[in-house]
Amino acid sequence: YYGSSVREYNYAVDSFNRWVSEVQSYVSCIRTEAESDLKKMPDIIRDGAKQAQQEMSNEVARARLEIEAMRPR
Repeated sequence: YYGSSVREYNYAVDSFNRWVSEVQSYVSCIRTEAESDLKKMPDIIRDGAKQAQQEMSNEVARARLEIEAMRPR
């Protein structure tokens, strides 16, 4: 139980202040990472859309080749 003496109370206050400092560092890190992720989002979305378009274009090209290969000569 903290607070039964001045020494224990001061120790509890110091421990609490260290913990608050660690929490602030953690929250700051989360904020920094979130801001970094937000800046990357447009590129991620654009790259994903390009990849999906390329995959569909490739699928259409494959289907076209299959149909052309079936054409009677």
